Amino acid sequence: AAFGELGRARGGIPCDPGAGSGAGVPAPTSTDPGTAVGGPAVHTCTPLTVTAATLGTVELRTNRGLLAVPAWQFAVDGATGFGSPVARVAVDPATFGLPPQAEIPPWGESDVATVDRLTLAEPRRIEFTIGVSACSSDPVGYVHETTDVVVVGGYAQPKPGPCIGALKLVPVTVALNDALAARPILDSVSGRVLL
Repeated sequence: AAFGELGRARGGIPCDPGAGSGAGVPAPTSTDPGTAVGGPAVHTCTPLTVTAATLGTVELRTNRGLLAVPAWQFAVDGATGFGSPVARVAVDPATFGLPPQAEIPPWGESDVATVDRLTLAEPRRIEFTIGVSACSSDPVGYVHETTDVVVVGGYAQPKPGPCIGALKLVPVTVALNDALAARPILDSVSGRVLL
């Protein structure tokens, strides 16, 4: 038994179900595709029918390698041009929300600094260098921890007035409240994975 219509397809590829058959596409002035002018050829939409749905997994590429994630896998009749089953990642809507906010000085009172490189990662301590203006003073590293990730960055006090356009790399150290374990370390400015 069919679970319902997955969508409509133009030549076996899903298309807008509200557009109808060839809606909004100018008709060619010739039936010969080699000499047709006036726009792309009109395609008809073919219904795709879901015949089965199962919960499984798919592999997604991440910046930390391949990751197997839960996904709904749909068996589809009438689909050409892409394989069956068709997978859709299954994500609990409750997992979405606002990202956690780290406590850093307000913008304008300090220069936020990106992490240049990680130099040491121990269970309760992380050392790294930050890039600050050559005229900045009092560079400080900061850390924000969650159960899944550690985010590090830095800031420094800007010097009023003109300054040379040079980057100064400064070593900083932060202490962790919980052991680092297998949590990745991210740069707070770029989101780059440092470890």
